[in-house]
Amino acid sequence: MRLIAVLALSTVVPCLLLAAGPFGVAEARELPRVSPSEQIVNETNEALKAARERQELQDRFQFEINTLRAQQQRQQQFPAITGPNINMGCPPGAAGCDSSGLR
Repeated sequence: MRLIAVLALSTVVPCLLLAAGPFGVAEARELPRVSPSEQIVNETNEALKAARERQELQDRFQFEINTLRAQQQRQQQFPAITGPNINMGCPPGAAGCDSSGLR
């Protein structure tokens, strides 16, 4: 039975190709490599990837901004004691110092 099916297919397929002519073969070769639904899926995936990358960039910028703000707040809360305009005497409010900051 298989032999008859193989023989039938081997004679039918070439006949169909001959009947289709060169246009039928050319159309089969020019089919799009990606189906429309697959194209939509690919475009959606690309859009999601781009959105994720934008979000990661925004998150990185926000982290940097928060780090700089925290650093600025620390500098304002705990200013450096050294520098050209800083009196090298007592820290402000220390016991045993007069109002000028000297002992």
